[in-house]
Amino acid sequence: DRPLAGASPPTQSPSANARMVGDALLAPFSEGGSGGFGDRPLAGASPPTHSPSANARMVGDALLAPFSEGGSGGFGDRPLAGASPPTQSPSKLGDCVDCTICVQVCPTGIDIRDGLQYECIACGACIDACDTVMDKLGYPRGLIRYDTLSAMQGKPTRVLRPRVLIYASILALLIGAFLWSVTHRVPLLVDLLRDRNALFRALADGSIENVYTLKIMNKDHQPHRYRISIDAAFPLQLILADNPVTVAAEHAGEVVLTLRAAAGAVKGVVPIRLSVQSLEQPEVVDIEATRFIGPF
Repeated sequence: DRPLAGASPPTQSPSANARMVGDALLAPFSEGGSGGFGDRPLAGASPPTHSPSANARMVGDALLAPFSEGGSGGFGDRPLAGASPPTQSPSKLGDCVDCTICVQVCPTGIDIRDGLQYECIACGACIDACDTVMDKLGYPRGLIRYDTLSAMQGKPTRVLRPRVLIYASILALLIGAFLWSVTHRVPLLVDLLRDRNALFRALADGSIENVYTLKIMNKDHQPHRYRISIDAAFPLQLILADNPVTVAAEHAGEVVLTLRAAAGAVKGVVPIRLSVQSLEQPEVVDIEATRFIGPF
């Protein structure tokens, strides 16, 4: 409507012509106002002043205020880049000075003042930051700390509990087993492999042969000569190029050996044992169990 002659011009609320541009509330100013929000001062007048809010600033003729995604920018919402960290209400602070350094140093971006959260990686950065601030202000340390629920409730902490005693016993057994294995370590490792090409070989005179590959690992710091012998319930002939076998210190040797049984001495699968013994240290011996296969 058009006002009558002499009547005052109509006025509108400041929000009538306001619109959002990006993250800013853009409001045009009118001439002849009072200099508050939504007004533009006349030429020569002092620029308008606004309350020093935490996140607001003037950009041209617009009041730019960052906001948080999914919230109002208060505690519990994630602020945009450049915005101040979240703050706690005074009833939740206690000795906390609300410096928010614990939130700024957290690599996962959580507020530890809300309690333990699953995003926490237990790095302790918030503890160091809080202790530094408490030292500067003369407050006692430990506002953020590692603690138990019983200690926080003022209950005495028991060190000697059944669980601790059980774990200590298991740990002592493991340490004892480790020390025993180190002191009783045998500096010899033997591996015996059968020939994969044939189960047995029948010679012209009727005798039966089995071929094996013997690997000897000398784990001692000096070379050793090892004598190889066979223990079986029937006569077996050991055919080997060199016996004893010399293996250098901290090295592995490999030899091919053949076991021969007389004709008709064995049928089917018969268990046997092969012994490897050091001539320098007779107590160093390794026995491998294997099988001798003959015709069925």
